[in-house]
Amino acid sequence: MPTAAKLAAAILFGLLAWYVSDLVTLLFPDRTDFGRFAWYNAGLGAVVGWWIAGGRARTSWPNAVAYGITAAFCILLLSLFLNSTVVMLNQSMRRVYEGPVEALLDVVRPDDREVHNDRHSRGLGNPSGRRHRRWPCDRMGRAQVQMTTFFFYGTLRHRPMLDLLAGGTAGGEGRDAVLPGYRVLRSSEGDMPILVEDAESVVRGTLWTGLHDDALERLDAYELPFGYTRRSVKALVDGQEVEAQAYYPPESLDATEEDWSFEGWLRHSLPLPMRRAAEIAAQEPPLAGEALQQQSPMIDHRAAASMRARGAPTSLRTKADAADFAFRRIRPPAGSFFRFEELEVDHRRFDGGRAEGLKREVMVGADAALILPFDEARDRLLLVEQFRLGPARRGDPQPWILEPVAGLVDAGETPEGAARREGQEEAALKFRELVPMFAGYASPGNATDFFYAYLGLCDLPDDHATSGGLESEQEDLKLHLLSFERALDLIVSGEANAMPLISMLLWLDRWRSGRG
Repeated sequence: MPTAAKLAAAILFGLLAWYVSDLVTLLFPDRTDFGRFAWYNAGLGAVVGWWIAGGRARTSWPNAVAYGITAAFCILLLSLFLNSTVVMLNQSMRRVYEGPVEALLDVVRPDDREVHNDRHSRGLGNPSGRRHRRWPCDRMGRAQVQMTTFFFYGTLRHRPMLDLLAGGTAGGEGRDAVLPGYRVLRSSEGDMPILVEDAESVVRGTLWTGLHDDALERLDAYELPFGYTRRSVKALVDGQEVEAQAYYPPESLDATEEDWSFEGWLRHSLPLPMRRAAEIAAQEPPLAGEALQQQSPMIDHRAAASMRARGAPTSLRTKADAADFAFRRIRPPAGSFFRFEELEVDHRRFDGGRAEGLKREVMVGADAALILPFDEARDRLLLVEQFRLGPARRGDPQPWILEPVAGLVDAGETPEGAARREGQEEAALKFRELVPMFAGYASPGNATDFFYAYLGLCDLPDDHATSGGLESEQEDLKLHLLSFERALDLIVSGEANAMPLISMLLWLDRWRSGRG
């Protein structure tokens, strides 16, 4: 029988369900259409409030509170059950599920894709920590699934890389497939696949179905800025022809006559592209178009630098193992050249305990080669002068700094190769010999920068150039020839105030003494 208590409970729990539903929608991307999701849940809340909470309003206060909690819990369970059942039925109609068991499981597990993506959104499987897009809904709350079938013939056949760049593959299915009339050749620029037409050949690859349209956008954003085009192809799976999308390389890429090997790429080249893909996947907002093109060289620099990281001797300091420290990214990195990251760090303490949840910040830079050009016969060296933002930002009124010749080590380049290249680009120098000085971190407390220092033996005549650098890199360099003794005086006076240069001059002083 209708009562005032039942009416009040229906109104209050209906409003509560509507409010909570509205809050839930804020967790999803802006373009997601929820239809009447909140209103349906409000109606469900009103019904539960009427029968459970309102029907027991005459009992004691403790019981009333307990019934209120019970009503809220019932609303939650019924909402999950009914909404997931709607999704299940609609997906079954579209043949998304492998069979009835998988469909029935979705009644109690609303969507395996959603669970997977929610794990990713909490940083458990996605280095970016950002949320992947959920499926949009029509006005009746039914999921509108738009899926694209892909044929991958190159590096995206490696599922961990596809997971990173496509935003996850949960719910999708990858099957072995072939593409008749094509061949995959090795690029002349490295271990990259180039798809070319060849009527007598067949390309092995992987056909992916069930990937959400978000994967299409992400993969387009990764491939298209570099001149790749997406086209329809007809692949064969178990002898059946299937239309799929494939990425064609730009004509500007030169191919060798050597077949590209996916297995060989996995054995020899995998770590670098995986590190590159991990950084691209971590971007928020996602990198695309011109921004991805511009930042790609530095992404490659950082990926290569992480592969050069090798543990130095531990005769005095602590020898660490993998369990002694860990770090987690708090939010996506910032910066378009260098990267600035906020991390949460755990590490073993010297007293045997463990420091946990420490908030730290680090600049993720790249490896660099530093060269001090030295003419032993003339006891003369060359220094580079240029404007530096660091001193200017600190407030130094003299931000033009004296430094050695220096430059980043490119991906696929050795530090010594970078040293010789930078000597030519910055100072028009060809070194007879490069003498390794030392290698180490420039500022280990807040940056990843790692320097490889060399003494560059060369000729430095009186008429050597007084300026250098590449216009394409907006370099404005002034070159100074000076005696070794004059360079040491600059340390004493403080005019030489870049620590790498000071360290290299002191190393040279010791080296000269040993030469007699």
